[in-house]
Amino acid sequence: MEDNLLLIIDGSSLLSTQFYGNLPREILFAKTQEEKEKYYYKIMQNSKGVYTNAVYGFFRTLLRIIKEQKPSHLVVTWDISRDTFRRKLYPEYKAQRSETMLPLKEQFELCQKALGAVGVCQLMDENFEADDFSGTVAALFEKEIPVRILTKDNDYLHKMFQL
Repeated sequence: MEDNLLLIIDGSSLLSTQFYGNLPREILFAKTQEEKEKYYYKIMQNSKGVYTNAVYGFFRTLLRIIKEQKPSHLVVTWDISRDTFRRKLYPEYKAQRSETMLPLKEQFELCQKALGAVGVCQLMDENFEADDFSGTVAALFEKEIPVRILTKDNDYLHKMFQL
């Protein structure tokens, strides 16, 4: 294991993965939005009714990765808008994407606040995607320190091969 390691986590990817991985079966197999909403009450929540299934999974995964990889530096990147510079250049960019489910949408800010509370560096901007930040940070530091990126977003590979 290296003494130094920069770990870059695509927070949007990890939070979304944990959200869908921790959903009740009724929601996963529902055919319509109305049918999904009928079972929102089954999604993990705190005592105040705030959805927490994705944040719980995010931190469970984050702590396991920190324990195993022992990064000396950590950055979490986020998508916070669909209207990035790419969509301004090409309006059809990701136009086929459906709206984010409300219980997931509500957990983005909660997760970002929790990471901020423990001092994790986070990068986000309305004009850029998480992969823009991740790639930039990786390129800036790859000659100085080993870099690892955690994501399930296939755009990372596509963009890497385009360089």
